[in-house]
This record gives sequence, C-alpha cells and structure tokens, in this order.
Amino acid sequence: MVQAAVYDRHYDAKAKAAGVMQFFTPARGIVRDTITTLISINRIVTSIDRVYVTLTWVGSATNSLSQLGLFTLVGGLLGHVVSSIKVDWVTVIAGIALYLGYRLAETVISAAIGLRAKSFELALWNLMEERILGKLASLDLGRLLDPSFMELQRLARYRGAGAAARLWQSERSLIGAVVALGAGSVVLLSLDPIIGILALFTAAPMIGRDWFIEAKRRLFDEAETLTYRKKYEVENALVAPRTGLRSRLWQLNNKYQSYFRELVAEVRNNALVIARFDRRWNLTIGLVEVAMLAVMCSYFASGLVEGSYTYLQLGAIGGSLSLLVTGMHRFGSSLTELENARRDYDYLARMLETKPLVDETHAQDIELSDTPVLKIENLTFSYPSTDIPVLENCSVEIASGEKVALVGRNGAGKTTLLRLIAKIYVPAGGSIWIDGHEIRSVRQQSWLNHLLMATQELELPGMELARSLTGSVSDNIDTDRMKRALVYSGADEIVAVLPQGMRTWIGEQWPSGRGFSTGQLQRLALAGAFYRFLDPKMFVGIFDEPMANCDVETRARFYQAIGKAAEFSRKTILMSLHDPLYLHHFDRVLFIDGGRVAQDLRGQEAIASYRNHIAMALAGDL
Repeated sequence: MVQAAVYDRHYDAKAKAAGVMQFFTPARGIVRDTITTLISINRIVTSIDRVYVTLTWVGSATNSLSQLGLFTLVGGLLGHVVSSIKVDWVTVIAGIALYLGYRLAETVISAAIGLRAKSFELALWNLMEERILGKLASLDLGRLLDPSFMELQRLARYRGAGAAARLWQSERSLIGAVVALGAGSVVLLSLDPIIGILALFTAAPMIGRDWFIEAKRRLFDEAETLTYRKKYEVENALVAPRTGLRSRLWQLNNKYQSYFRELVAEVRNNALVIARFDRRWNLTIGLVEVAMLAVMCSYFASGLVEGSYTYLQLGAIGGSLSLLVTGMHRFGSSLTELENARRDYDYLARMLETKPLVDETHAQDIELSDTPVLKIENLTFSYPSTDIPVLENCSVEIASGEKVALVGRNGAGKTTLLRLIAKIYVPAGGSIWIDGHEIRSVRQQSWLNHLLMATQELELPGMELARSLTGSVSDNIDTDRMKRALVYSGADEIVAVLPQGMRTWIGEQWPSGRGFSTGQLQRLALAGAFYRFLDPKMFVGIFDEPMANCDVETRARFYQAIGKAAEFSRKTILMSLHDPLYLHHFDRVLFIDGGRVAQDLRGQEAIASYRNHIAMALAGDL
C-alpha cells in the first residue's frame, strides 16, 4: 500500500510536470511567431515613413524616463532646500525653467509630428487595403468561391486589416515598458542592490500573471470566433429583412431565439471560466506582491530611519520604483494587446499567402477572332471539399454558334460543367478544348475576355446603376448597346420610370436611392450581362438558371432574344434551366444525369418530343 501511494504521488508529480511543459511548449511557438510577425510589420512601416517610425521608436523608449528625471530633480531640489533651509531665486528659477523647457519641447514636437502621424496612419491602412484587394484580384474564381476562403477573407478584412497598426502600437508600448523596467532596475541595483532585487521579484509575478491569463484566453479564442459567427447568422435569421420575414412566416422565431440564447450562454460560460481563472491568479499574485512589498518597504523604511539615503537618492529611488510599476503594467498589457493583434493579423497573413486553386504557372493568354468550337472529352471532377464525383467521363462537342440547353435533376452536374468550361475549376481527369487549346494551358482572365457567365445569384452593388452594371458612369457607357441590353433583359421598363435613369443609386439607404424587388434586380443584373455579351469580342455566353426570379413576360422576351436576335446569331450560348416550356429556342438539349450526358437531343422534333414528355410527366405528378 505504501509503495502504491508513493507510486501515485510520483505519477501525479510527473503528470503535473508534463502539464506545465505542455503549457509552455506552445508559448515558445507563440514567441517565435510574434517575432516573425513584428519583423514583417517593421518592414512595412519603415517602407512608408522611415524617419517618423524611427522618431516614434525613440520617443517610446525615452518617454518613460521623464518620470525618473522628474523624481530625481525634485529630490535634488528638496535636498538643496532642506540643507540650506532657504529657498533662493536661483533654485526656483532653475526648476521652473527646466519644467517649462520640457513642456515647450513636448508641445513643439507633438505639433510637428501630428500631421505626419495622421498621414502615416492613413498610408498604413491604405496599404493593407491595397494588399487585400490586390490579392483578391490575383486569385482565380474557384478559390474565391471556396467556403473556407470566404470565411478567411471575412476575418482578414474585419479583423486583420487594422491589426498591423495595432501591432505596431503594441510594439512601441512594449519598447517603452522594457526601457522603463530596465532603467528602473539598473538605477535601483546601483543605488541599493537589495531594493533592486526585491523590486524585480515583485515585478516578475505580475508579468507572469498577465501571460498566464492571456494564454487561457487563447484557448477559447478559436471556439469563440466560431460561436460569434453562429450568433451573427442567427441574428440575421431573426432581424434581416428577407430572412427575418421568412422566420416569422414559418414561425421559426422561437426556435431561433432559443438557439441564440444557447450561443449567448456558451459565450457567457467561457467568459466566466476566464473570470474565475483571472480571480485565482490575481489573488495568488496579489498576495505574493503584497508580501514582497511588505519586505521591501520594511527594508526601505529601516534605511530611511537610519539616514542611509540622501534626498537625491530618495528622488532617484522614487523615480525608479515609479518606472518599475508603470513598466510592469505596460509590459503585461502590451503583451496581451500584442498577442491579440498578432492573432488578428494572422488572418490577414494567411489570406495574403493563399495560393490560387487553379495553377496557371504554365498557362498563356488566348486571343480569339471568332466563336470557338468547344470539345469536352471524358471529363471527371470532384469539388475540393469532397471526394464525391460530380462528373464522370462526360463528353460532348459544341459547335461554333450553337444554342445549347442543359437540363436534368438538381445535383446532376449542370452547373459544375458550366463552371469547368469557364475554368472556375479545372477537371481532375479528361480535357476541355477551345479551338484546339486545352483549357489548362489557357489563362483564365484571357478566356473571360471572350466568355460571359451569368448566374441566378447575381447581385448588384449599392452604387449608381450605370456603374453597378458596367463599371463606368452613365456618361462613359455605350448608350445604344445599353438600350439593347435593357430591352433583351426586360429591364427597359424599370429604367424608364426612374427619374434619374441610369444615374439612380441602388438601395434605399442612399439619398434619393431606389429599392427594387428581387425580380427587378434580376432583370437589371441580366441587363449588365447582356451589355457585356453584346461586346463584339464576346463569343461564348454561359447562363446558369438566369430566369429563376423573373415573370413569364420577362422570360419570353429573354429567350426570344437569345434565340432570334441577330447580335447573338454567331455566339455560342450554354444555359442550364428547369422549365421545359422554352426549350424550342435552342438548337440542342443536353440531358445531364449521373455526371454525364445521358441524352443529346438535336432538332426541333426531338426537342419538342422531350418537352411534351416532361409536360405529361409533370401533369401525371399533379
């Protein structure tokens, strides 16, 4: 029994030691990552304004030393006054002159660098924004549509963009704290080594406390980020105009509110865990600090009673202790702020290091002078987030200028095939040929110079209507081309009743802005798509369920345009749709099933037969 008890105690001791090592092992990685991040930040800020950055570093390092100088000066003056028991004008004028000189210098320097500081802050923010936009512009569409990257991008924009400035500010604060701790310790050790050692032993636990508390917070950070994201989605489901309306109509509010309370409770419980951890460490370290202060004060009092210190030394000791107290608090808070900013900046760094989903290292630009032939051979594809094949050995050839409809059940692979043709993704197996050019060898942006893709998820940014549709203000667009685009999309009637026409701002949140229904926004978005497709350099149009939210009249006008308009006669059009009523506007109908072309219907007779078959099947279901 005794041996077993000894073994248990030995095992517990080893387990505790392993736990401590497990706690400190990530700390080394955090320190390493923080140093690497700070080196990167310092390169960025010095590239903006090296002189200003150098001045702020020097200011951060020397600012806290003013406390030491002030205390020492007061102590020296007090000693002079007490020793002479007389206040003379020389002493008074010298003290006043030194203080006023310090304040004057501080005022002049602050005024001189104030404007430069603001310019620096704006330049740093603009640089971060430019890097984000530049990175997004350099990535392919497949990566931009990746759900994990979309979440990373959101975090990078809302938390990472401002983290660079916070990192730099925390670094400056940390520099000041280190200088304060170092200067205070050196002065105390030189004046009275015992007080210096006691002060260091008092300071060290406080710094350790801040570090341990921050480490505990880090354990909850990732989980809380996900929880806050869930809260955001639930709040949208409750209060956003469209999702909130759905929640009320379907009577989901009570369930969503219950889920919201669960998430709030989770955040509250995490906060309480951290608060209890804070209380335990604050109490423990506070007691240690009080004990060390009692020892230090007792020793200092004995020296004071025995007359061991001059007034000058007392001033220096007081200034040094003030530096240590200030430095301790700044050091702990700076470490916390630095780690929080580093985590936020990590979102931005990870986004900026993201590689394109489609490797175009060896791809080249393609220049087309006419509508190409598209040839698809044994295409196989699975989405990056899953190994389930969406397309398997899919093959089809599309002649120049053909109008082809893709039909089939949801999930059959229609949208995937269209995305592969647009090179949003590249196939895992098989090939797509564009007039003899294999799509892997074609740079996506050059292919998009000749290809339009429009989807039912098209949204319009809240800006002037002309700019929203074309990227240019109304005075700089091709008016005739826009008129035709509005007619083909059925949006001409919408624009006709707008007092400001194409200068109207989209969204009621803008002064004199205008709100639109879902169907109206869809028609306006299609007008933008048609405006681009009417460009003579555009040869292939891909439309993925473009009529999902449009009325019958708009649908009829749209299909009539793509089937009969002379501007589109030589252009290839590929369109996925579910409504068989409009299949007669196409030259071919491809029935996609099981990830391949199950039927290839050509000619109006075969297409009409298929349409009637689908109509009878629907009637039978009813």
